[in-house]
Amino acid sequence: MEAAGAAKELREGLEHYYYTVYCPQAHAKKMTTIRVLASELNYFWNFVPGRSTFTMSWGCIGCLRIGAWPEGLLFAPQEAQFNPELCQGAYPCNKKFLLERFSAERLRFQGFFVQRYVRSALRPHFKRGIPGGRYVEVMRVARVEQLRSHNHLKWNSKGQMWFWLAFGSGIWLNLGRSLRLMKASDFKGCLAARNAGYDTIQLPSGPNSPMVEGYMYEIVDCSGALLVDSGLAWQAACPPPHIELFSGIPNTTLRYAPALVDVPDTDSGTLRPCACDLAQPQLNCGGGAFADEAEMRNNHIRPKLEANARAYLAHAYPQGMFDDKRSTMSFFMSRRWLYSHNGATTDTLCNLFPGPTAVTADMYSPGLFPCTPGGECVVRQFEYTPSWANDLASTPAPSNWIEVDHLSFNSKGKARVPHTWSQFLDQGASGWWFRHSPGSGIFYHAGRTLVAPGKNAALVALLEEWGAADARLGEVRPSLLFQRLVTLGGASFLERLRATANGTATCIEVGMPHCRQDWVLKDHWDFFIIFLARLLQYDTVAFSASLLSGALDPAAHDTGVGVTEELVDVRLPPAVEHALRQSQEVDAASPHLDNPLEFFESQPYHGTLMPFTEEVAEVWVHEVQTGARFTLRDPLHIGDSSRAKPCLFNATGEPTLRLACYGHVSWALRGTPKHMMLGCI
Repeated sequence: MEAAGAAKELREGLEHYYYTVYCPQAHAKKMTTIRVLASELNYFWNFVPGRSTFTMSWGCIGCLRIGAWPEGLLFAPQEAQFNPELCQGAYPCNKKFLLERFSAERLRFQGFFVQRYVRSALRPHFKRGIPGGRYVEVMRVARVEQLRSHNHLKWNSKGQMWFWLAFGSGIWLNLGRSLRLMKASDFKGCLAARNAGYDTIQLPSGPNSPMVEGYMYEIVDCSGALLVDSGLAWQAACPPPHIELFSGIPNTTLRYAPALVDVPDTDSGTLRPCACDLAQPQLNCGGGAFADEAEMRNNHIRPKLEANARAYLAHAYPQGMFDDKRSTMSFFMSRRWLYSHNGATTDTLCNLFPGPTAVTADMYSPGLFPCTPGGECVVRQFEYTPSWANDLASTPAPSNWIEVDHLSFNSKGKARVPHTWSQFLDQGASGWWFRHSPGSGIFYHAGRTLVAPGKNAALVALLEEWGAADARLGEVRPSLLFQRLVTLGGASFLERLRATANGTATCIEVGMPHCRQDWVLKDHWDFFIIFLARLLQYDTVAFSASLLSGALDPAAHDTGVGVTEELVDVRLPPAVEHALRQSQEVDAASPHLDNPLEFFESQPYHGTLMPFTEEVAEVWVHEVQTGARFTLRDPLHIGDSSRAKPCLFNATGEPTLRLACYGHVSWALRGTPKHMMLGCI
C-alpha cells in the first residue's frame, strides 16, 4: 500500500509538472489526454518531482575525452557555470578568470539535461537532423563572450544566436528554413547561411558533427544576420526581440517533440508568445510562471529599461535632451560602449538590457566579418564602408563631430601613469590618434575628413588627389616628392599600392616595402599619410576598418582583435609648428618638417616616431584645449553648438591615461588602462 501510494503521488506530481511546463496560464484547464514519454526528454526543470533525491553534475566536453559520459547522466553544460553575474566591477570577464572565481553557491541554472546519446542506437535527429519549419524546444544560458576571440563562428551575437535542443523545456523556437550540417568543415556561420536563405543552422552532436559527439545538439538562429547591428555581442540568456519564442504546445504537424504523444490537436495548438525575463541567467518564460508578454514588457521590463536608459544617458551625455522615448531608446541601443561608474550604469540596467555591452569593433562590422584572415579580409575591407564613415565624409566641416577615445603612451595605454604631456600625446607626425567610440560622450571636431578603409587605401586616395592637384598647388617640393614616391618600389608604385589596398596582390608580390603581415602598410608610412593630408588641407584622416593581426594572419586568428576604427588629427596649429621648428634647431637629429622622404628612407621601422619635446607637447595641448577640439554635446542634435560644452581634459594641468573631461563621467575612468569602456557584463 505504501509503495502504491508513493507511485500515485509521483504520477500525480509528474502530471502537474507536465501541465506546468506545457500549459499556459490562459489555457490552464486540464487537457483530455496528455502523455509524455520521459525517456525521450533530455531536459527537466528543477521543480520536477523528486529532484531533491538525486544530484546533477557539471558536464564539459573534456569529460568525453576521458570516457566519463554514460547514457542517462544528469548534467548541466559547462557554459551554465559562466554566469556573467560572477563578474563584477572592473574585473576581466573571461572563462579562465571565472573558473578561478567559481562558486557553486552563486549558480542559478534552473534545470538539468539528461544524456540521451548512444552511438550504437542513435535517435533519428542525431542521424538526419530535424525537418525545417518545425517547432522545437530549446534552452540557452547567459554566457560570457571572449571579446578578444577571433573565431567568429563561435560568437554569440545578435545575428548568430546559439540554442541547445532541449526536449522538455516547454520553450519553443521555429526552425524556419533550416540548414542541417553533419560535418564541422561545412559550418561557415550565420552570415553565409542567411545569404543562402536559411533561418537556422542545426549542428547535431552525432558523428562528424561540428560538436563533439554526444555532448549537445545545437541550433543557431540566423534570422538577424543581415541586421545592421548583427555583430553585436549578446550575453544575456534571453534572445534579441526579433527572435520569437513560444510556450504551450504546437500542433502535431508543426512540432518535432518525440516525447509528446497522444496530444490531440484540439488540445494542442495553444502557442502563445514567451516573454523571457531578462534578469534570469537561463532562458525562461517569465520566471516561475509564464507571464503575459504584454504585461511583462509594458508594465515591468520596458518602464525600468526606459527609466534606467534615460538616467544613464544623462550621465554620459549631460548636454543631451532625451524627451522622446522612441528616439531615446533607439539611440541608447545603438551605443557600443557603456560606462560603469558609481551607479552610472546600475545593476538593473545591466540586467535588463542584454544588448550593447562593451564590444570590439569587429563585433560591430556586418559585411566585413566573418572572413578568412588574409586576402579575403583585405578584399572585404576595401569594399566595406560603415554608416558612420559615410556620415563623416559627407558632413560639412563645421558640423563634423564624432565620439572618440584616446589613450596615452602612443595609444597603448596599459597600467601606467603618464607624468608628461609628451607621454599623453602620440609621438609621431600627429600627437592625436583616436578610436571611434560611440558611447564615450566625448565629441571630437573632425572637420574636413578623408575617409578610407585602411592606410593602403588612404595613401592611394591622397596620392591620386595630390597628383591631380599638383599643378594647382604650384609648388616644386610636392611635385618632386610625388615623383620620388612613384619611383619608390618600382615605376608603377601607385598601381602596386592600389593592388595591396583592394586585396588583389600582397606587398611581397608587388615589391611594396614596410608592410605588416604582407598586406597592410606599417606605421612607418604614417608620416607620409599625415604630411599629404595636411598639404591637401584635410583636418582628419579616418580609417574606418583598420585590419589587425587577427584578420591578416591565419596563424594569429585567435589573438587580438581583428579590426579597429581609427582617426588621426592631421592639423598642425601655427604655434605648434613654430615650437617644432625651434626644437629642431636645438636637436639636429629630428626630422625636418619639409622633408619626410629623407626621414622615411633613413629610419628603420622602429624609428618612425617623430619625437618632440615636452615644450612642444604642452603647446599642442594648450592649442587643442583653447580651440575646443573636444566637446560634450547633445548627441541627438550634434550640430547645435548652443548646447555644447568644452571638454576640459587638462583641467588639473596633469595628463591622464585616457582622454577624459573634468566634471563628466569619463573623468572617473581617466586612469583606466583599456581601449574598451567598462560595460555591463
